[in-house]
Amino acid sequence: MAERHRSYSFNSGWEEQYCFIEYRGKPVCLLCNGSVSIPKKSNVERHFLTNYRNFNNEFPVKSELRKQNLKDLKSKLTLQQCVFTKPIQQSSNVTIASYKICHVLAKSEKPFSNGEIVKEAMISAGESLFDGHKDKSALMTSIRGLQLCHKTVARRVEQIFDNLESQIHQDLQSCEYFSLQLDESPDISDVAQLCVFVRMVFGDFTVREEFVKLPPLHERTRGEDIMNVFLKFVKECNSLLSKLVAITTDGAISITVTRVVDYIRSSSTRYRLFRNLLSVSDTEHGDIIFHADIRWLKLDEISWLLDLAFLTDITSKLNELTLELQGKVRNISSMISVVNAFQKKLQLWIAHLNRNSFSHFPHMKSVL
Repeated sequence: MAERHRSYSFNSGWEEQYCFIEYRGKPVCLLCNGSVSIPKKSNVERHFLTNYRNFNNEFPVKSELRKQNLKDLKSKLTLQQCVFTKPIQQSSNVTIASYKICHVLAKSEKPFSNGEIVKEAMISAGESLFDGHKDKSALMTSIRGLQLCHKTVARRVEQIFDNLESQIHQDLQSCEYFSLQLDESPDISDVAQLCVFVRMVFGDFTVREEFVKLPPLHERTRGEDIMNVFLKFVKECNSLLSKLVAITTDGAISITVTRVVDYIRSSSTRYRLFRNLLSVSDTEHGDIIFHADIRWLKLDEISWLLDLAFLTDITSKLNELTLELQGKVRNISSMISVVNAFQKKLQLWIAHLNRNSFSHFPHMKSVL
């Protein structure tokens, strides 16, 4: 048979009878500020009779003298607690203010050493702003107590980042579905950075978009490398892949090639030098190729070429689906309709391929 646990609660009548009040969930003695662990009458009575047996003789129960004495004792206890609470609260406010200043510095992309400049400016301004204020001394003490040295600002910015990252991980755990957008681009030091953005849908149909992470790609930026970084991210945030409904990328490789070609052809001097470089390097092509026949690849297996054409066609259709699912005005109902329509199209395309009809696959049709 399971053991029953009895619960106890404070009785307001103990104040006048045993000089006990309830303070912060515990029975506290007004005579010595001591407390008992369990609010039982026997514990309170034992404490009172053991330590203050003569109190009832000096201050009889229900007398005005006893009531006034208890009132004075309660005021004294409250004053003592305020003496300790006020500095703690003041210190907490100074710490919160310091975090807010660090947050502003980080958002403004300012050096962490600027924290000391901000503090110096606040002290100088405070001397004039609070001139004649009755609490000027306390206010200036609070400003001087701000911790804004270089190391402190750096540490607190890191703590803010860790807190924000933790909140995003919690949202990923609690959301119903999420999608990711990966955007690879080099930074000022020419190191490739993979920007990871997430879009989450919650049970109440609210949608949130957040920047998640900026992992570096120190070596190559192949699809395999991006995939490894993505899997590492999933492992770090403990997110369920079953909630992932879509991944979009920026097509960085094709954009990079286009920009290189545009850069070379935008200047006649660069174009001549590039052609000269190709001629002295004994390359297969002596000029930039804009439109090349796919047969120059010299493939031995036509099946591989068909697979590539099919991959190109189906990827194009997946990109169209992804674009239809994007946009802040989208709701879960319309997104489900788009996905269901795409599934119906898949069945149609499969039926056409089984009949050797390539009307929906232009690249495959061009190869055949």
